[in-house]
Amino acid sequence: MNRLPASSSLARHNAQPANCGTCPARAHCLPTGMNDSYCAAIDQLVERRVQLVRGEHLYQMNEPLSDHLYAIRSGQFKTYHLTPEGEQRVTGFHMSGEFLGLDAIGLHVHRGSAVALTNAEVCEFSYHRLADAAQRMEPLSQLFHNLLSKELARQQDTTLLLRNGHADQKFANFLLRMSRCYTGRGSAPNLFQLPMSRQEIGDFLGLTAATISRLICNFKGQGCIKAVRRNIIILDQAMLTRIATGTPHPAPALGAIAPASPVLQLA
Repeated sequence: MNRLPASSSLARHNAQPANCGTCPARAHCLPTGMNDSYCAAIDQLVERRVQLVRGEHLYQMNEPLSDHLYAIRSGQFKTYHLTPEGEQRVTGFHMSGEFLGLDAIGLHVHRGSAVALTNAEVCEFSYHRLADAAQRMEPLSQLFHNLLSKELARQQDTTLLLRNGHADQKFANFLLRMSRCYTGRGSAPNLFQLPMSRQEIGDFLGLTAATISRLICNFKGQGCIKAVRRNIIILDQAMLTRIATGTPHPAPALGAIAPASPVLQLA
C-alpha cells in the first residue's frame, strides 16, 4: 500500500488555507442557496485541508474512523476493498464535491480504502462537530440529508449498472456517467479524461481489462468514440446511448437504399 503514517504523510501535505465561498466544488458540496455567513461557519468546521499525490491513500480498509469525513476539493479518488484472498474490488470512483468516509458512520471502521487517482486536495471534517452544528443550522442539516441520499442513490446506481446489460451496455453506461459528471463540473460533455486504468474500470464493472480494451476498439470502430491514451472523445452520443440502453439502431428511412447483402459463396 502507498499510505504513510498519518502523522508523517498527511501532516506533510497540509494545504494553504482556502474558503468554501471560492471553492470550485462548492456547487456539489454545499446545499444550494447557502449564503456567505453559512459558508464562513462551515469554514470554521474544516479541521484542515490536505493535499495528496497520485497513489496516496486517504484511509485504508478496517482503519478506525477517527471521527473524520472528507470532502473532495479537487482531484479524483478510487474506493475499493480487499477480498479474503487479497484481491482488489473497486467499489467506486469519486470526483470533486463528493464526500468520502460516509461508509464508516455508525461502524467506526472504514469498510474500504480510498486512494487518490490524481493529485488531489480534500477538506477534513470532524463528523461529531458537523453533526452538532447541523442541529443548530438548517442548511447543514440539509447537507447531511443530501449526503446520505446521494450515497444511497450512488450505491443503487452502481448495483443497477453491474446487474443489468451486457458488457457493451455496462461500458457505454460508464462512459455516459463519466460524461455527466464532468459536464456537471463545467467541462465539455464529449471530451474528458479517465484517470483510472482499464484494469480498474473492468474491476468496477465486473469485466476484465482485456474486455475493456476490446470494447474501446469496438466503439472506436463504430465511430462512437475516439480514445487517445486516457482521453475519451464522444463522437456520437446518440449511438452510445443506444448501446447503453440496448436499443437497436433505427431502421433506414423509407426510400433509403439498403446496403446490398453479401453473396454467400459455396465451395
